[in-house]
Amino acid sequence: MANVRTIWDESVEIPTTKKFGPLKYPVSDFELPQKMNVKEPDLIFVMESFRKIRGLNRFKCPKAFDIQDPHIDTKRYRNYSYLEDYDYVFCRNKDYLNEFKGSIWLPESFDPDIILGMEEIRDIPISFIGNRNHPERAKMLSMLETKFGLQNPFAYNHEMAKILRRSKIVFNHTRNGDLNNRVFDALGSGAMLITQRIGNGLFDLFKEGEHLVTYRDIKELENLTERYLYDEDERERIADFGQTEAILNHTNLDRAKTVLETCLGKNEAVEERWDYLKERIYRKNELL
Repeated sequence: MANVRTIWDESVEIPTTKKFGPLKYPVSDFELPQKMNVKEPDLIFVMESFRKIRGLNRFKCPKAFDIQDPHIDTKRYRNYSYLEDYDYVFCRNKDYLNEFKGSIWLPESFDPDIILGMEEIRDIPISFIGNRNHPERAKMLSMLETKFGLQNPFAYNHEMAKILRRSKIVFNHTRNGDLNNRVFDALGSGAMLITQRIGNGLFDLFKEGEHLVTYRDIKELENLTERYLYDEDERERIADFGQTEAILNHTNLDRAKTVLETCLGKNEAVEERWDYLKERIYRKNELL
């Protein structure tokens, strides 16, 4: 198995609001070899760094860059001339692959150890975990709160997982039609997902009415929410199929395996470890 090293990015804290706390923002390029305690790694994998990492050419191993949010500022990434320093470029949203020559689709995923580690209760009718900084989203959230008792906490990791595991329905609204993490977290949690009808590969991965439900506008969202809160059997059927699909194909383990096989080729040790970890998830969730 490959040795893994974590490299912390030097950054400064920029004060924001009390709710969000300080943001960490990089202030300069940095020299990669000075950050590493291994002479030649098996793979260098950079997740959305906002500055150039110097010294990559000193290493013979494959280098990969992961573009996580191309929908926010596509031009910013196109101007990253240092993407040429990498052998592989992964992109989270399928519709943006043409923006980055030779990029590989690597959709978001969910962490079963966090999401499925919480008790399943289902006492919240519908929830949304995220901000209200989009006018259309804010309008939809207000409607769902008034009519269906939506809960809209701001939570991360285990606190987020607790809310998802308590929710009958999880509502999703994206910023720019991106296939976001909320889709995979919601499906993995076993709640029924209602999300926008978007591109970016949503229907390459999931089937309407089988794994999830989609809406076009606020009126359709209202009708679908009312329907599925009332129809418990159909809601739970879709939620169960969606969760099974997420566990089988869309965990962090699946994405890690894709990266390793793409950059390093198939490896028996990786295959054995992946099989062991996935089987553990399957057995824990009664999929075997």
